[in-house]
Amino acid sequence: MRRADHKSIGIILDSFHALAPAFPVSAIQSIPADRIFLVQLADAPKLGLDVLSWSRHFRCFPGQGDLPVDAFMEAIVATGYDGPLSLEIFNDQFRSGSAVRTATDGLRSLILLEDRLTRSPPTRRRSGCSQKRRAAASVSLSSPSMKPRPRIYPLCSASLDSARLAPTAPKMSSAGRRAISNW
Repeated sequence: MRRADHKSIGIILDSFHALAPAFPVSAIQSIPADRIFLVQLADAPKLGLDVLSWSRHFRCFPGQGDLPVDAFMEAIVATGYDGPLSLEIFNDQFRSGSAVRTATDGLRSLILLEDRLTRSPPTRRRSGCSQKRRAAASVSLSSPSMKPRPRIYPLCSASLDSARLAPTAPKMSSAGRRAISNW
């Protein structure tokens, strides 16, 4: 990305892919905000599975698992990134359940994540840091130094063929959203 140095080339940061192998989130802070094109969020319970199975079947919404998603987002916010957040959740229970209920729970998880990040001092973190270090790393999305703050864009992706996607368009349109097909 650095060598190409082109405004249309950027990075997608995925919390699961960064946190599952326990990469240090502090490195994220060195990425220029304008080079971050999208942030994908997912949490997961700690399981003794291979990463592929763990990733494809057991991801959950931020705050529902054991990964330090709050610390990941603190690093994202520290860059000044103000772009979209996407929930990238692969979970068998969500796939077989109500899409409306899943989307509602996803939005709630983003609101709760924002609430946790705006608390000072943080009362709940899973970063593995000491309380003193966590307090020093607290982030307020509403503080003047952090504006503009990331906007929450609830995105929902699903694998549907065109015939199954078409009936959802009127409902999505009335909610101010649109169905996108043929990526």
